[in-house]
Amino acid sequence: MPEQSDTLTSTARSLWSYALIDNCRAHAELEELQQNQEFAEWKKLVNKLRAYLSGELKSSSNLERFYMEFCEWEETFTPSDTLNGRITDLVFSATHAAANALFDDECDDSDLIRKTINELHNELTDVGGDGEGLSEYFQNLDIEWTNLLRDLRQRPVAQPLIKEVCSTDVSVFGLSA
Repeated sequence: MPEQSDTLTSTARSLWSYALIDNCRAHAELEELQQNQEFAEWKKLVNKLRAYLSGELKSSSNLERFYMEFCEWEETFTPSDTLNGRITDLVFSATHAAANALFDDECDDSDLIRKTINELHNELTDVGGDGEGLSEYFQNLDIEWTNLLRDLRQRPVAQPLIKEVCSTDVSVFGLSA
């Protein structure tokens, strides 16, 4: 899988991570139902991330407060030992990556996230799923997102760009939204 994050600014890496969160949101929502547990802190943070990226939320300290609430909640949460539980864990990692890229210009977990996606695709293949096809789908999405975000330098990010990057109907693991 190509290492492309070094071509993206911290704001672009945050939006790349946000696009992955948005793409895989259905997995976290399924885990929420299966665990019979409310993911309110995660949902609030994801909403605040989008608002901060778009410039609707101006206060980084406000974003950081929601991030800390998510971190505290996450310490009490244990994802299920299923493929979907591991995908949800990836979604939470992408949430950390999206927030941390905004707090620290040097923070870049996108290659680690790509590696985890690859491992999950291999696991999916091992259980008889179309891991190879989904891996190709993700690689194409990754290239598309990176190309769309290559010139992004700072926030606020225009709503049409956020919408375009988040315009997928099927997750990188094959779940329809």
